[in-house]
Amino acid sequence: MSYIEGYHLLETTIHPEQEISYPDPHHFVVKAKVNHTEELKWWLMSLSDISEVIGPNFLRRELTESLEKAVRQYQSN
Repeated sequence: MSYIEGYHLLETTIHPEQEISYPDPHHFVVKAKVNHTEELKWWLMSLSDISEVIGPNFLRRELTESLEKAVRQYQSN
């Protein structure tokens, strides 16, 4: 995630034992074990323009499908 766009997430924990790493000066990675819920999916979708879900693969696929569906909807109108 871009540090500039996502810095507020550093203060908003999604899990008490989450881990944050900084692969380079401009990005950070948040790792956390959380339950797969519709609320989580909704939250991740709300960040989709500034973040990337690395895993698990099934969640990444679900988000990709939802985003592709949204693009098709906008392209058809």
